[in-house]
Amino acid sequence: MTAPEIIVKKKSYKDLGRRSYLVFFHPKLDLDKNGNWNHRPAHQMKKHVEKLQDDVSYKEKALAQGQVDAKSRPMFEQLLKKDRDRLDLLNESTEIAQKVVSEDREYWQGLRKELGEKISDNMPTERDYHKRRPNPHKIARMEKEPLVGEKITFQEMKKAYQTISRALDEDSNIANLVKDI
Repeated sequence: MTAPEIIVKKKSYKDLGRRSYLVFFHPKLDLDKNGNWNHRPAHQMKKHVEKLQDDVSYKEKALAQGQVDAKSRPMFEQLLKKDRDRLDLLNESTEIAQKVVSEDREYWQGLRKELGEKISDNMPTERDYHKRRPNPHKIARMEKEPLVGEKITFQEMKKAYQTISRALDEDSNIANLVKDI
C-alpha cells in the first residue's frame, strides 16, 4: 500500500477511488506490527490524543519541578521524548487531514454520500431487524467479500465512510444508514 503522505504530495488520492480514505492514515502512526492499517486514524481518536497531551504536560511539569530523582531521570526523559514525538506525529497527521479536506471538500462529501448510499442499500432494513430476519452468518460473510461491481469489501466501505465522515466532522454512525421501511 502507498503511504498516505506520498498520496497527499502526488495529489493522486482520487485515483484510488473508494480507497482514497487511506490518505487520512499516517504510516508511522496507523500501521500495526504486521503492516496492516488500523481501523481508524490515530488523530481521529480525540480522547487518546487528549490523554497523550496530558501525559506530556504532566511529565514536562514533573521534570521542571525536579520531582524525578536522578536515577530515573534519563529513562523518564526518554519516555517524554517518545510521547512528544508521537504527539508531534499526531498533530502533523491532523494538519495533513485538514489540508486534504479543505482543498477538495466537495470530493470528500460526494464520496461520503456515495458510500453512504451503497452501505444503506446493502444493509437489512430496520423492519428486518425487528422481525429478526437477518442471518448473522450471511451478514458476516457479506462484510468480508467485495460487493457486486466493487473492488473493496463491505467492511472496508464502512471503514471508509466512517473515516471520511470524521474528517468532515459529520455523523459517522453506520447504524444511522439503516433504512426505515
